Amino acid sequence: MNVATKQGQKGDENMSIADKIGQYLEEKNIPAGVLAEQLGYEKSTVIKIKNGKRRWQEENDPSLAAVDWRFAVAIAAERSGGYISNLLDLDPDIDIHPAAMKEVVLKELHDLERVLEATIVSKKDSPKRKLEGKRLWKELKDVLDKGAVKLGVIEEVYGLDRKELLAEYEEEVRRGER
Repeated sequence: MNVATKQGQKGDENMSIADKIGQYLEEKNIPAGVLAEQLGYEKSTVIKIKNGKRRWQEENDPSLAAVDWRFAVAIAAERSGGYISNLLDLDPDIDIHPAAMKEVVLKELHDLERVLEATIVSKKDSPKRKLEGKRLWKELKDVLDKGAVKLGVIEEVYGLDRKELLAEYEEEVRRGER
């Protein structure tokens, strides 16, 4: 087994970042040199990473994610051990058209709102409390996963710069505007 690849049991859901790089090159039908140029790396570096001869370092994630929002989702899923899911791998047939994603996110928000409204603070050790917690967690996870994809779709459709948006957003949070 090469150093950059984890052995998976079920294809995409267990792919490493190196595997994702290889898959990206194949899907986009671009040579490693083009991706290297987009990342500001040497072609040989990208080839070594793709072939598992060199590890992809975590501090390089933002530059890879900046190439394509799909990378951002894949990297988040990989680095978080699934805490953030790669919805594109879980549901490869998902319609990522902006209108379709809007409907999906609105539905998930509505489902979360229903569960939140029905939430009752139960006794600390009650089995019902744990079931409520699980239901809330899953509904919120649906919103977060679909929201992450929607963010990428918005970036793509409107040609937005993620780094710039994040800096603006963080500044608004610091000023108490969000």
